[in-house]
Amino acid sequence: MRTDYAVIRGHISRVVHGCENYETDVSKPGGFLMPHPPRDSRRFHTASGRAEFTVSSIEALQIPPGHLVLQTLRSHDQYNTTIYGLSDRYRGIEGSRR
Repeated sequence: MRTDYAVIRGHISRVVHGCENYETDVSKPGGFLMPHPPRDSRRFHTASGRAEFTVSSIEALQIPPGHLVLQTLRSHDQYNTTIYGLSDRYRGIEGSRR
């Protein structure tokens, strides 16, 4: 799949609501916005219909000497809410993150 992103987009279009026309949308100049219900309609899929926040306590990891901690990140310049690059090859956007 890595040699043809159309294959990946085809799979996404079948399982992600709002991406049914992914392959057509990706060719639009400037790319397209991915669906995002809280942004688009201010609706949340919760019992109250509103955003619900919780706080969970965490323990700091104690790493023994000589050991490493590995973590996973999103790929292709998408790291949670921080953007480190201006390229989004899945949406056909170069030089912008809008």
